[in-house]
Parts: sequence; structure tokens; C-alpha cells
Amino acid sequence: MRPGTLPRDPATVLGAATVADGQSLTPEQYDLGGLHRVVATVTDHEVVLYGEFRVDAALLDGRDPAEVPHWGGALSGIVEDWQPEGAGQVTLCAFVHAETHEHGPLGLTLAEAVAQLEDLRVRCLAWLRSSPAA
Repeated sequence: MRPGTLPRDPATVLGAATVADGQSLTPEQYDLGGLHRVVATVTDHEVVLYGEFRVDAALLDGRDPAEVPHWGGALSGIVEDWQPEGAGQVTLCAFVHAETHEHGPLGLTLAEAVAQLEDLRVRCLAWLRSSPAA
């Protein structure tokens, strides 16, 4: 495993012992579906993977990030912080915990984490496209 790349071995369970803060993957390195990038944050015994994806800014007109439904409960969801990218694009992030202080490692492999992040991306886009802004 290179220092800047998340472990891609299918048998590796993601957690503080196997993931370092700032490790990431791009679609050129791993099939991320519609995600632009996956980045890990590690603090103490908390490991969170963030799946970044871009949407047209027009989909977010008149919306508050707090309106996004909380699919997946406390251990996964959409970050309530949208980053304008210019050229009519905004970056959103899905997140999934791989390890928590309370529960320890949650048994996720990279493939499982990416699948969860991609599912959240798809749900978010479907919601944005189907529900009118307030």
C-alpha cells in the first residue's frame, strides 16, 4: 500500500490499523462508480471515508444542506457542506464510518465502503432531481 492510497486488498478491513489520515483514491486507481474521489479521515479510533461527487449547481438552487434526508442513520449520510467548484458545479460528499470509538472497526472493506458511498450519491441525486426546492 502506497502512503497516499487506501488499501485495495479485498480482504482488508478498513480501520485505524489499516487506514491513514488523508489516504485517497481516484477513479483512475479504483472503480468509484460516479464518485469523483474517496478520502479517509482518521482521528483517534474514528475512521470516516468521504466520497466526493459533483452536481450541477442548478440542482441546489434554493436548497439548504440541512434538508437532505439522512439515509443510513448516524454512521453514513451526506455532509451538510457544499463546496462550489465553478463552471456551474458543486461538490457534495457522502460519508461512511469504517471505525468508531464506541464500536471499534465495523468490518467494512473498501468495496463495501465504496458501494455504500455510491448508494448515497445515487439517492441524493434522485432526491435532488425529484423534489422541488423550498
